[in-house]
Amino acid sequence: MRKLIPAAAAVVLAPPALFLQRQEILELSADIINLEQQVREVQRTLDERNSQLQSLLEETFDRVTGVTGALDGMVATVDEIRASNDRLSGELRIEMGNLAANVERLDRSLGDMQADVAAVSQQMIAFSATTEDLASPANLLREAELDLLTGNFELAREGFQDYLFSYPDSPDAPHAQMRLGDTYRDEGDYERAILEYDFVLQKYPASDRIPDALLKKGLALLASDMEADARDVLEDLAARFPDSTQGTRAREEFDALGD
Repeated sequence: MRKLIPAAAAVVLAPPALFLQRQEILELSADIINLEQQVREVQRTLDERNSQLQSLLEETFDRVTGVTGALDGMVATVDEIRASNDRLSGELRIEMGNLAANVERLDRSLGDMQADVAAVSQQMIAFSATTEDLASPANLLREAELDLLTGNFELAREGFQDYLFSYPDSPDAPHAQMRLGDTYRDEGDYERAILEYDFVLQKYPASDRIPDALLKKGLALLASDMEADARDVLEDLAARFPDSTQGTRAREEFDALGD
């Protein structure tokens, strides 16, 4: 009987203990479920935060990339400006050097001009002292001859005309008159040249310059395509001065014309 009492008591007491264990298990399961839900919520929150952080990082990266590109562009621009400034500085130094050289040359030129002016002043003084000598007939004729030789036809004409006006009865007047015709001939104005040669023939018929005047008139007529008149002049020259150089040339020209 004593042995049965504890056994019966154990039987009676067993269900409440088992119930308590089950209750604890249920509570533990609920806690685990809650914990899992909390973990999932935390995970979801972390995922959202990670997504936001990723977006923020990408945006920040894009901004940093843009800023870096802008900085690179600014650096390149600064380098270009520096290179341009260096080039301009070099060009400016060259221009300054050229300007200094030009100023130096101008200084030398000014010095040379001053020396030339002084020399011209001395020449003018000497010229003033010898004006009478320069105005002599021989010098007037010589200056006109020089102008004709160098192709200054207008100056040569003025010189020969001055000579003829100042010294119309000079022994060299026929020569001056004929050379006046030469100034027109050398310029191609054969008509005016022929008139000047005629003046020699008319004003100075006894001059030894007549053969030259006839020959030059005949050649000027040929150059003007006045062949008939040229034949008459050349034939007259050959007949009047057969033994002269001009007469020989006149016959040659006449024969070359043919019949």
